Amino acid sequence: MDSNHHKDNKRFNSNLLILNQGFMKNYKRTYQILTIVFVILLMGLAFYWYEWRPSSIRKECYTLSIEEAKDLLKTKSELSGGYEYKELAAKGLSLKHDRENAYSNCLNKKGLEK
Repeated sequence: MDSNHHKDNKRFNSNLLILNQGFMKNYKRTYQILTIVFVILLMGLAFYWYEWRPSSIRKECYTLSIEEAKDLLKTKSELSGGYEYKELAAKGLSLKHDRENAYSNCLNKKGLEK
């Protein structure tokens, strides 16, 4: 009876060892997959934060700065009684200095520097 019990115990231990090895393989595989997914997500987040977001902010600020500079030129023309900047305002143009200031202000408001 002891020899049967001893054989059963050995068989049980070997089965546990096989199950444990299988579990470790699955655990390692799962860990590898999770690590790869985490790295990909981290790279995606870095790309968004350092490339895509600043680029879209710059595009938006460029468009807004042109409109602000045009409005500012119209205001300047009206305040001067229509003598200065009248032709430029009528053509829908703006001053470079005003565009640059508006662009820089927009970037600063959105957390970017020029």
